Amino acid sequence: MFTIALDALGSTAFMGSVRSYERAQMAAVYRTYLDFSELTPPLVYSVVLSFFGLGSVFVTLGLLAAFCGFFTWRYLPKSF
Repeated sequence: MFTIALDALGSTAFMGSVRSYERAQMAAVYRTYLDFSELTPPLVYSVVLSFFGLGSVFVTLGLLAAFCGFFTWRYLPKSF
């Protein structure tokens, strides 16, 4: 449920940060982001699970959430 909300809100930040005349060209960039975001978690978790136990998946997810929170706080425009 929260992943769906995050995907929906991600497009809002993208559309707000791209100028209206650039949106057609940047749609391919956004589509690449969506494809990358679907393929990366299974790859990362399979590597983590090959070396560590199931609990490491939650630690990895927590670190990723902290990184994304810092990145959003630092680089996303404050106008949203």
